Amino acid sequence: MPGSDKLIKLQVDLGNESRQILTGMQEFYTPEDFVGKQVPVLVNLAERTMMGETSQGMLLALQGEDGPVFLTPEKQLDNGSPLE
Repeated sequence: MPGSDKLIKLQVDLGNESRQILTGMQEFYTPEDFVGKQVPVLVNLAERTMMGETSQGMLLALQGEDGPVFLTPEKQLDNGSPLE
C-alpha cells in the first residue's frame, strides 16, 4: 500500500465472494508471495479501516522464529472451504 511500510492490500477469493484484506506482513512477504496460495481467513470480524482502506477479514498465521508462517492445506481445496 502506498505510504505504508507494513501493510499489504490483498483481494481474497472466498469462493462465493471476494474480500479486501489488509495484512501487516510487508516486512516478511511481498504481494506476489500470496498469489495462488490458499490460507485460512477469518471473515466473521467487523470491518476495520487502516490508512483509508477497509479490511474485511484476517489471514491466519503462526509465529515462527523468523516471522509469520501461513497455515496451508496439504492439498488444493475449493476456495471458501470452511474451517473445521
